[in-house]
Amino acid sequence: MRVYRIRQATTTEAGTVTYGLSSLLSVLENLQPTDPLAVTVFATDGWFGSFCSDQADRLVGFVLVQRRSPKDEQERLEWFRQNLT
Repeated sequence: MRVYRIRQATTTEAGTVTYGLSSLLSVLENLQPTDPLAVTVFATDGWFGSFCSDQADRLVGFVLVQRRSPKDEQERLEWFRQNLT
């Protein structure tokens, strides 16, 4: 959970728009660490998504992330090149 909370903070700091991440993390904190989950992911032109289900195939939570425009993505890559290489 510590890694997921760090990921949530860095995602927010980077200005990435997410839907459902906070709710999913709250639900995951209440599950047992050994409880199996199934994760289904998808991508469209505008979104990335992950849906988590329990063993009974009930939806536990989801995360939707809006894709960046090609221009925004290029600016992000340039920032990484300038600041992290």
